[in-house]
Amino acid sequence: MNLGFAILLALPAPILGALVWRRVGSLRPVSSRVVLAVVAASALVGGLALYVERLLLRFTDLSLQIQGGNAATAALATFLLAAPLEEAAKVACVWPLYATGRLLSPRVGLLYGVAAGVGLSVVELLSLSRGLELNGLVLAQLSLGIPVQLFASGLWGYWLGRGDRPRGKWFRVAWLLAVGIHGLYALLISSGAPKLVASALPLALSMGGTGWIALRDMTPIEGSIGHERRGILRSLPEPPSLRAMRRALRRSDRPIMLHWILIGGLVTLGVMLVCVAGAVWLGHELAIDFSHAESSGPEAGAPLFLLGSAVLLSFPLAGFLVARASAATSVLEPALGACIAIVLLALTLSVSTSSGVLMSLGLAPVAFLLACVGAWFGTSG
Repeated sequence: MNLGFAILLALPAPILGALVWRRVGSLRPVSSRVVLAVVAASALVGGLALYVERLLLRFTDLSLQIQGGNAATAALATFLLAAPLEEAAKVACVWPLYATGRLLSPRVGLLYGVAAGVGLSVVELLSLSRGLELNGLVLAQLSLGIPVQLFASGLWGYWLGRGDRPRGKWFRVAWLLAVGIHGLYALLISSGAPKLVASALPLALSMGGTGWIALRDMTPIEGSIGHERRGILRSLPEPPSLRAMRRALRRSDRPIMLHWILIGGLVTLGVMLVCVAGAVWLGHELAIDFSHAESSGPEAGAPLFLLGSAVLLSFPLAGFLVARASAATSVLEPALGACIAIVLLALTLSVSTSSGVLMSLGLAPVAFLLACVGAWFGTSG
């Protein structure tokens, strides 16, 4: 691939980093030299980490791509080597700022974490693009590799910025969670299978939405889009804040109703079947051949998009219905019901192929978030 085109593909990373920098710096100025130093250090340390990663993969004869029946070994290589090594490299670039007391707030920690993600994501994209022939799948793999680097490091950077305050101990948990998200996401996009790469797109969109909500909550700006909603936006529900979602996930005064959790799982499965049936009907009306869903070519895109959209749509609808029917004051029961449906879906798909399990795992965080959002609107309506 041409180096100039690869640099063009990498531009979204610094653009997103600059937007986060501008948003965080609007409340309190942040040293540009420090931010750029973190980006440069991450590019250098990250490049070294990627080189060591390739050496270890070559030495152990492992691959991050899913070929034949090596899904288990690819998952081990991703979760135990690639993801923790890359996240550790980014932490190494931000930790000196924490040790010297420069992480003054969670906002600043998030900014430095994102800056570390920018440097490593650019180096990773440039290194992966060498020797590759440009096609639709390669373009999707390279482009989708950017969001997880920024989101994962921003996640642990936020908690690192809390310092020695009571919740500062949660940095370790946040780092492990970031490694898990990074590993699952990287396994999907590096698999080489168009279906798995496509299933990473909803996860990327959910990471972007979560990051936007987090920035909106941490850096409120008067007169911004989040404060002034005009035209048709006034008729739409206000997106929930992270603080409101945390309150909604907490247990209310009444005990957890187990029967509503089970009912929620059944309702989610029922709504899922109805949505899939609607997608099949719509596909036949549009002359879409669903037999192409098993294909590995681009013709599988349309049926997979319809079926995947139907499955994801069922979670907010079911969460809303269960929350309204149970008169719940929290989203805990609908969310746990969605978890049951996700597990049953994964078990059902595991009967066919391992790629079905990976697709369900990739959609699981998105489905859970959608169920929580739907239930939140049901409890606040």
